[in-house]
Amino acid sequence: LTFDFQEGLLGGGTMLTTTNPLKYSLKYHINMVDPKGRLHQTSTCPVMAGLSAFETWPYSIPEIRITDVHVLTEKEEGICIY
Repeated sequence: LTFDFQEGLLGGGTMLTTTNPLKYSLKYHINMVDPKGRLHQTSTCPVMAGLSAFETWPYSIPEIRITDVHVLTEKEEGICIY
């Protein structure tokens, strides 16, 4: 599983590309960290087996924290939630 975090794109936006080379679909949580160090939860979409997923935000995010990487459950399938 790889993550590519790019800040300052498309007029100041941020993009996260997640690539999943595994045989299992995955889900994870993202907390955005603002300039004052406060955490803000944001939704994420599942990353299907052998594919990539793209998360974009229209503003600059100085840091993100990725937690709780796990195999996708039936309940999470096709849903973009925290």
